[in-house]
Amino acid sequence: MYLDIVTSIDEKRAGRFLSIREKSNGNTEIDGPPKGCAGIYFFYTSYSIDELVSVPTLLGRAVPIAKLAKAHRRLPNVCNLEHEGFRLVYNGIGGFNGGTYDLRTRILQEISCTDGRTGSLCIRQSTVNDLSKWRYSYITLHCTGQKSASDFGSDWSYEEHANDLERCWRLVNGWPLLCRT
Repeated sequence: MYLDIVTSIDEKRAGRFLSIREKSNGNTEIDGPPKGCAGIYFFYTSYSIDELVSVPTLLGRAVPIAKLAKAHRRLPNVCNLEHEGFRLVYNGIGGFNGGTYDLRTRILQEISCTDGRTGSLCIRQSTVNDLSKWRYSYITLHCTGQKSASDFGSDWSYEEHANDLERCWRLVNGWPLLCRT
């Protein structure tokens, strides 16, 4: 049951290999997902492991990039998926917060977050902040008020399956280098 859906997730994930850009006003620009969605997201980088292990730790709940890269880099079962010279290093579930759905905002928080209470990669606040060296992808498990349905229909709802799908995806593909839990 889960192996089939994980295979489908990987097909969608690979087909949505998206760049991250900085707009002229300095804000971050991404191409998806649409607002009103929840799901699973993935981050890739072309930064080397040596570059990742030298990133200074940021304050608050920011992901300790160097600490995790050092701890995980030589372990078996770490995710080694690559696409066009970018290695998948992080994933998460998100987009549901207090009755509203917004996976797009959660992805943007991973890229740039100044709220120390939010666990995030904080890419733009780190020393590995060249956005051309980062990519992301996502799959949707819930979409509210959208013209398009979620990627897998109501049989795979966010509320019921997000945690299980993330765990099973990691069991199949390995633990992403920069993931804590």
